[in-house]
Amino acid sequence: MLKKHPNRCKNESSKNFKLRLLVVSTIALAILSGCISQQPEVPEVNPEIDLVTPAGSYNATPAGSYNKSEGMFTVIKGSIPEVRESLRDIINKKASQQSIFSANDDLNLVVFRGVFPEAEASITIDKVEKQGNVFTVYATYIDWSPDLPVETLPTEIIPIGKLAAGNYEARLRVTKVWDEYIEKGKVIEIERKVVESEKEISVFNFEIKNRDGSITAI
Repeated sequence: MLKKHPNRCKNESSKNFKLRLLVVSTIALAILSGCISQQPEVPEVNPEIDLVTPAGSYNATPAGSYNKSEGMFTVIKGSIPEVRESLRDIINKKASQQSIFSANDDLNLVVFRGVFPEAEASITIDKVEKQGNVFTVYATYIDWSPDLPVETLPTEIIPIGKLAAGNYEARLRVTKVWDEYIEKGKVIEIERKVVESEKEISVFNFEIKNRDGSITAI
């Protein structure tokens, strides 16, 4: 009857343990990599704040020169000045929203709250995420009691640059708040109340094409 050498048994046990450890580590790493890859990308964006008033740089025309308009969430190509001009034309029904663009176009996500004839309103962009071909904009809509009622067109322009050919989706999630300005002696404090918790209020689908009209990334 053959007897196994004690050292050989120990070596085999050690090898089996190391093999099991390697397998477990590989599985754990694969799971961790999958979790990491599912995390949304946070693009570096610099929103262009546009609190549009008759005295502002955006609109030098008298109040009431814009048609009444509901808010919109859209994509507009071009530089910031070109986007402002295009948005003005869309508001005044001189142009329609575009949803098909070229891979050479510089694109911008545009958050427009609408025309407020006699109200104070603004927008802040909290963050922008991109997961695959889906952009998600998180914004806060702020309202407050006006000191001097003026026509306001709160807008945020978010440059996202050129995109590869394909189908894309942009989502807008908004939290609505009310700012109350309270005078306490010589100090004015702002008390913010959440009017409506964060929810998705708009989805905009758009398409990027190559010069030959295809939507397959080159």
